[in-house]
Amino acid sequence: MLRPTPFAPAREPPQELGAERVSPETAEVLGSPACPAGLTSLVLSILTGRAYGVALQALSAAAAAGRLRCLRQLLLSFGDDDDEMLTVEDVRALRGVELPALESLVVERISAGADEDPAPHLAAMRLPRLRRLKVDVCSSEAAAALAAAPWMAGVEELAVSGDADVAASGHWLKALAAVPLPSLRVLLLHVFSPTDQARPAGVASQLDLVRVLADAPWLPRLTGLRLKFPYACAGKVSAGKASAQKTWAALAAAPLHSLRRLAVSDMLDFHSTRDGAAMMRAAVVGVEHMAAAPWLPRLHALELPRDEKDALATAARRFPTLVQLQARGALRFGMAPTW
Repeated sequence: MLRPTPFAPAREPPQELGAERVSPETAEVLGSPACPAGLTSLVLSILTGRAYGVALQALSAAAAAGRLRCLRQLLLSFGDDDDEMLTVEDVRALRGVELPALESLVVERISAGADEDPAPHLAAMRLPRLRRLKVDVCSSEAAAALAAAPWMAGVEELAVSGDADVAASGHWLKALAAVPLPSLRVLLLHVFSPTDQARPAGVASQLDLVRVLADAPWLPRLTGLRLKFPYACAGKVSAGKASAQKTWAALAAAPLHSLRRLAVSDMLDFHSTRDGAAMMRAAVVGVEHMAAAPWLPRLHALELPRDEKDALATAARRFPTLVQLQARGALRFGMAPTW
């Protein structure tokens, strides 16, 4: 059964529908007159079997009937079971859907094994008031379609995740970095690393990704940035250490002129453990590079890796700017519970 569920504080008494596991029968409620006309928040999580298609088609029907004109928050969470994948027909139901009041959209746990990436179909929706978007992308083509959506110009907070594979057209992050995104102020970026210790050809490294970010026209306007793309060592540990140090140097030199909050607590999750001391040294050198960054004194919050806390704290004490951050309570080791 669909039931009330908390989502986020609303400006007025909300009407909310949510379900932890949606069957085709309960999904059909969306497309029926039983769907509240004043619905402000909708959560569809871990859909079962053909409920994918039914739910998205019902969502489209409810929007067309004008029953979702007040909807401000929408969460669609898809499963990873091979027997419960999205189909081409499912995701196409999103094309042209108009949600005129929607401000927050979360589309998570999209599997790379799905028949089709939903991102281009999300891009074809009409979302004139969208301000917050969380989405997985499976290809550079999907990211390019999403970046070109007219409503992306109004997005202020973007949480995007995808793998590290580089296609012939380039890594998907390049598609996002190539557009202005004039309203973007907060970016949460998660790139999944390959499982192999040696970085295979065609996979973006930390250094590759930081360099792409540094060229993005919207980077100087960001006030919040969280980076999570663990590094996979390539070849000798010494080479991995050198690349990690270059990554931190590139981040310190990036034009983060407006930045007030930076989280890099997940940037030192090395897949290679052949020489922990060498990787620890890379982390310390990274902090040393960051201490010289011109944007560092303006930060209100800096999150560094928890696992290297002792070594990083010792290194931080050598730099007045980091000491000042710590004195103001702005320096944290590990990820904050909320962001």
